[in-house]
Amino acid sequence: MTRNSSCIVCRNEANRPIYENLLRRCQVCGFVTASVDAAKVDFDNIYGHQYFNGEEYLDYALDKHVIQTNFRQRLQRAFRFKPPDKMMSVLELGCAYGFFGEVLREFAVRNSYVGYDIASDAVAHASATLGLDARCMDYLDSRELPGQFTDCFMWDVIEHLAQPDKVIERIYSDLQPGGHLFITTGDIDGILPRIQGRRWRMIHPPTHLHYFSRRTLSQMLKSNGFEVCDVTYPGTARSIRLVFYSLFMLRKNPNKLVRALHRMIPENLSISLNTRDIMFLIAKRK
Repeated sequence: MTRNSSCIVCRNEANRPIYENLLRRCQVCGFVTASVDAAKVDFDNIYGHQYFNGEEYLDYALDKHVIQTNFRQRLQRAFRFKPPDKMMSVLELGCAYGFFGEVLREFAVRNSYVGYDIASDAVAHASATLGLDARCMDYLDSRELPGQFTDCFMWDVIEHLAQPDKVIERIYSDLQPGGHLFITTGDIDGILPRIQGRRWRMIHPPTHLHYFSRRTLSQMLKSNGFEVCDVTYPGTARSIRLVFYSLFMLRKNPNKLVRALHRMIPENLSISLNTRDIMFLIAKRK
């Protein structure tokens, strides 16, 4: 949201800089977005091999077990609103390595699945290794049929999108009436983000471009024809190695001692945390 662009939630043009103009906040609805021209961001380069191996993630594939633990927990909540046998045709945006699609097959073996992502290495793994219908392209450029899907999942992806409002509008078209949309993303109005301010771990443009709150995400969904059914703040299982990496090594120049300590942490060691700044929102297409 630049000085002359309108808010994607309420369409107002009044916004003010925060955190030394790193982000901008709408003065009407409070939506926060990065002070970045998304049209100039090289997303293909950002989400290359290095994104999942040493930049945003230490080793995404190595953390498969922990990542899928979180997916199974989230699905148990989702199944309260739509049982697995009713999820007849599923769309996932930001499918990455296909770890969610693989978990979904445990519960809905016969149901169809389509995943989209622009990370070519990740999509290749989802397709070739896991046998999923994963497509390396921008979902907005796809040619899915209106009403094709019963459900759509966006796990920690909406904050990465250049045009999340356009994506939500397109999802509405591609979902059947009564279809469900499941979204997780950070809540910038949570207690921890308000305490940490600029130091909140979710603030790192240009990978994270948009910063929703419970109110602004609900408002955008409602304005696009969705009914918000449920908002919760679930805990998240995290790899101890990844937590250590994020705190002491990511975007830093760690010394030999830090690197040695990191190597000593068992790969399968994890912990469940709930900082109540990640929201899980479930909405239904009217």
